[in-house]
Amino acid sequence: MTALRHPASQAVLRGHQGVVVAARLSDDGMLVATASDDRSARIGRVDGAAPPVSLVGHQSPLVGLAWGPADRGLVSAAADGSLLLWPRDGVGSPRTLEEAGGPIQALARSVDGKWVALAGSDGATRLVAVDGKTPARRLAGHEGACGP
Repeated sequence: MTALRHPASQAVLRGHQGVVVAARLSDDGMLVATASDDRSARIGRVDGAAPPVSLVGHQSPLVGLAWGPADRGLVSAAADGSLLLWPRDGVGSPRTLEEAGGPIQALARSVDGKWVALAGSDGATRLVAVDGKTPARRLAGHEGACGP
């Protein structure tokens, strides 16, 4: 886990209209990203030097976040299976990654940030490449839903 370089009292990120379901610090500890059931994500500076940026583009509640390789982007996952890759600073349009193929329960990134693992309610785990070029991999084997 990344240690905060600033007091936690400065790391308050406000603005979601719903429940915050996930929070992730960037590897360098400078940014915090949050996901909400209000269908949005937010990226803010830990030092509070700039207002948070709101990321709107999903059509269903978000279930998780993962920073991409070397924090170059942020992957947001929604319950409907959509995955969006946002620019690190949140400015600009997201890129749609391969659809998960079903509802997502949870996600995690690989240590190198090149893959996101998706736990699905269909009993499958999928590995999706953040580069958007490498085909996704489906790992079968669970009898029921994967996830929390």
